[in-house]
Amino acid sequence: MPKTTQKKYITNQLIQTLVEELEEGQFVAKILASRGNNLHEVESFNGENFLVSMPSRFRRTLWVRRGNFIIVQPIEEGDKVKAEIVHVLDIENISNLIEKGKWPERFLKEGELLTKRRKKFDENGKEEDEDSSMFPPTSSEEDEDDNEADEADNEDNDNSEVYDEDECNDDKVEDDKNFQSRGYLDREDFLRIPELAINPLGDRIVDAFFTDHGVNDPETDARINFRQFVKVLAHFRPMSKSKPNIVNSREQKLKFAFSMYDLNKNGYITRDEFKFILNMMVGSNITPDQLDSIADRTITEADADKDGKISFEEFCKAMERTDVDQKMSIRFLN
Repeated sequence: MPKTTQKKYITNQLIQTLVEELEEGQFVAKILASRGNNLHEVESFNGENFLVSMPSRFRRTLWVRRGNFIIVQPIEEGDKVKAEIVHVLDIENISNLIEKGKWPERFLKEGELLTKRRKKFDENGKEEDEDSSMFPPTSSEEDEDDNEADEADNEDNDNSEVYDEDECNDDKVEDDKNFQSRGYLDREDFLRIPELAINPLGDRIVDAFFTDHGVNDPETDARINFRQFVKVLAHFRPMSKSKPNIVNSREQKLKFAFSMYDLNKNGYITRDEFKFILNMMVGSNITPDQLDSIADRTITEADADKDGKISFEEFCKAMERTDVDQKMSIRFLN
């Protein structure tokens, strides 16, 4: 099966398969914020907030956004991550679960509003594309190689929701026009960039742009202006020996790198945090035992005071021999 077609198939399986019953232990939750391409903060049916992981096999075929409803399965993987996403609910599934009385009371108002909105679109002869935002952009090479196969798939299944590059380009032009008038960027603007969308640490990088300005609260409509955007981007400017600048100094570059691992922003990197970031980057290429071994060894070697976590000072010490300027600089900004 061509790669692009395979992505669409897997995504449809995860979104559009009708859920008749929740399996033992499973429950509905609501996405509050992304904490990495494979990590999301959710709200459960009882109001509890915690982290869930997206299975690595879905990482490049689907992304979820704030406000999406999902079904999760509890797992024993750490104190912070309590469950794994097993299904992303589309409008049909939400409506079906409401009718069967399986929908959480806490989310009933939102669920009914979504289904009512869909019904209104259907009555007007329009189709609301509520799931298209869950499809990640495909690369131009894959689209080129698989174009004929995808056209055949589309003819066989006119109702399948697929990523339309031309439509996306039109949307991008419209988004550019809107941006010119609104003067700010939000998370969705960043996640429209294909290179960030497919980067294992894409969401962590995006998160850094908002955390630096105190707009990382999932309950707020996070946005940054041009000045704030440039300030964060300055971390990636090469260091100059003749004109040193604190913004792109070695320490600031290391602070940015440290923030990629410090998921809860408490100033420390725990084993669980390091393990999940490592899993995002190389999880599909190594075994779980190897992942555990690398995480244990890294924490042990860097944890000078043996408190089971890495402070920023310990992180800097571990990075002493690393050419941070070379690894964390974008040369065309020089």
